[in-house]
Formats: sequence, C-alpha cells, structure tokens
Amino acid sequence: MLLSGQLGGGKRHLAGTMTYMALNLFATLLFLLAAGLLYGSTGTLNMGDLALIVRAGETAPGTTAALFLVLPSFAIKAALFPVFGWLPATYHVPLMAVSALFAGLLTKVGVYALIRLVTLLWPEYGPAHEALL
Repeated sequence: MLLSGQLGGGKRHLAGTMTYMALNLFATLLFLLAAGLLYGSTGTLNMGDLALIVRAGETAPGTTAALFLVLPSFAIKAALFPVFGWLPATYHVPLMAVSALFAGLLTKVGVYALIRLVTLLWPEYGPAHEALL
C-alpha cells in the first residue's frame, strides 16, 4: 500500500496496471512462442523473406501455426475486437502522461504489426485487408 501511495494511485490504479500487465505479458508470451516456432520452421524472422516463403508455398507445418499465434498476440496488443476488454480498464486510471504514451505508441504498434503482417503474407485476401484498414 505504501508503494501505490507514493506513486499517487490507489486500488483503482493498481487494478488497471495489473490488468494491462497480465494481458500484455500473455500476448508477449504468445508472440515469443510464435517467433520461436517461425524461426524453427523457416530459419528466418525477416518479414520479406517470410512473405516469399509463404507465397511460394514452401512452408513447414509449424509455419502456419506460428503465423496464427502471431495474429492474436498483436490483436491483444492493439486492443481489437473481441480482445479489447483490457483497454477501458487501463486507459482511464493512469496519469495523463502514461495515458498519452498508451494512446500514442503502445496500441498503434500492434495495429501497425497486424497491417504489415497481413498485407505481406496474405495479399490475396481482400476482406482481411479491408477489416484492418
């Protein structure tokens, strides 16, 4: 209780922080698992090389599973539907500077990564592009 009092927050701040940390830790673990599977099955993490491998159809069985683990990890970080439940619980409780950092950087990185991943690896799927763009 002493620590939360020193930082200017209370139980509400601590609950929002713990929600954000738990869900983003889960998303990060999903991403790290996917990155390990992807590197193990393709030998690269370069998105340009991955796009060439996926388009050529030379993917190992673990590649598709890894790519579908990356999608929910970035969807959680971007707070997309249906995994946006953490967003209302965390954006209104931190200090104004922290909220500005959240809004300006953290969720936008997830959106950018999803757009880049989907447009590079699955260019033929128009509805997926329309949903993300």
